[in-house]
Amino acid sequence: MTERRKFIRQAFVAFRPKREQFTDALGWARDAWDFLSANGEGEARSREPRESGVDWYGKLSHRQREQFDVFWKAYGYKKGKAGAAMRFGQLGDLPGEVFLRIVAAARAEARQWKDGAFPAGQTRIYAQGWLEARRWEDYEPPAQAALTPGPSADRRELLSKLAGLRQLNSAKPNPALQQQIDALEAQLGDGQP
Repeated sequence: MTERRKFIRQAFVAFRPKREQFTDALGWARDAWDFLSANGEGEARSREPRESGVDWYGKLSHRQREQFDVFWKAYGYKKGKAGAAMRFGQLGDLPGEVFLRIVAAARAEARQWKDGAFPAGQTRIYAQGWLEARRWEDYEPPAQAALTPGPSADRRELLSKLAGLRQLNSAKPNPALQQQIDALEAQLGDGQP
């Protein structure tokens, strides 16, 4: 049913005409639609047409597909993959640090659901909605204790990048990606986290 027909029916019912007023009420509802449409409401505001049956995953670039696969596995909720691929594609080319933050937040979200950290009755959001709402921006990595000796912030960042690149490369080995991994390992010195 079109928006116009739905509006006219609802307006007709809201008018509550008596039997002898049916024709006038229908005319009023049509006139109201025409007036609203002429003033920027109604079908004039129509949304983009929905493309059904679109292969959103196939529309991703090779790099986006690799990143999406890592994200999809990390998020761990295997429903709505096409919609998630659409939203992931809308993010465009993600810099490495943003991608790693998204994956870390997705893993944390999956871990919370696995551990039952959410209240009873709450349902998990599909990956599409999680990406659209930019939920990774809500994620704060746990702070390391100040007295705990560990790698410096720069070294932790390099280790994080290295782990993400290794994970990407493990799914589908890529010589260019392997060069980046080798360079990061050389930069770290010992090559092992």
